[in-house]
Amino acid sequence: MQSIRSRSFTASVALAVLAGCHDGATEPVKPASIAIVDGSGQVGTVGQRLGTSPTFVVKDDGGRAISGVSVAIVVTAGNGSIANAPRKSSAGPTSIGAWTLGQKAGANQLTVTVAGLPPTTAEIGKVTVDSGLLGAGVPCPIAGVTGPIPVANS
Repeated sequence: MQSIRSRSFTASVALAVLAGCHDGATEPVKPASIAIVDGSGQVGTVGQRLGTSPTFVVKDDGGRAISGVSVAIVVTAGNGSIANAPRKSSAGPTSIGAWTLGQKAGANQLTVTVAGLPPTTAEIGKVTVDSGLLGAGVPCPIAGVTGPIPVANS
């Protein structure tokens, strides 16, 4: 019985000493990079939602994806809109939400920002006009045209 108490006491003292060596606080994992990993450079149609939402990832110094990092996602060109944009990163690729492109052919861009890091952007390569005269999904050759292109009869 004496030996069990002695071992128990010794184990308790050892645990107390070990606990005293650690302050209990852990450094929060800091984001080191942010990047668009999929969905940039797509072709889209004015006023329509993209078929594939771009995704981004936030990584630590070791290159591991980290979750719970506050993010801001803003349309920065093209006057489109984002629905259901996340406020925090997930532990892998994070969707930007549903991106509806602006009403004019031309550049559409969004920016993903994490405090303390340079922002990253996703850009749509071609925004097309969908009309019966031009044909669905045909790139509009005239910058700023937002509707059907009239065809002159000769």
